[in-house]
Amino acid sequence: MRRSRTSPITDRVASPTTPDDFIPHEILDLCDGVDILIHDAQHTTDEYGPKRHWGHSTIDYALHVAREAGARQLVLFHHDPSHRDDDLDLISLAAAERAASLGGPEVVTAHEGLELEVANDVLHDSER
Repeated sequence: MRRSRTSPITDRVASPTTPDDFIPHEILDLCDGVDILIHDAQHTTDEYGPKRHWGHSTIDYALHVAREAGARQLVLFHHDPSHRDDDLDLISLAAAERAASLGGPEVVTAHEGLELEVANDVLHDSER
């Protein structure tokens, strides 16, 4: 029986010489095939340039990591405090449409009170 797995990626520190789409192999190993990837997505691509050194990711980068890792669902969190609820609704819709056009994963925007269902698979001793 397959176990459900969840991986949180809370922050990202990009060096000045690292391309914006670079994913460290340790991150891909951590996220490989997860059911739910909870990823920092503080900035839109347009906002990212002057904030690149802040240690946060763009929504597009979070989607890139999720796709490369084969995540089934991406939860965007750690939103920019200047984004209003209406902004987050538009960001969420755009991210979901982009993901769908690429063949997945499902995208959810975290918000207060959000509950996610994670399968609770039981492993037998022989599977541990």
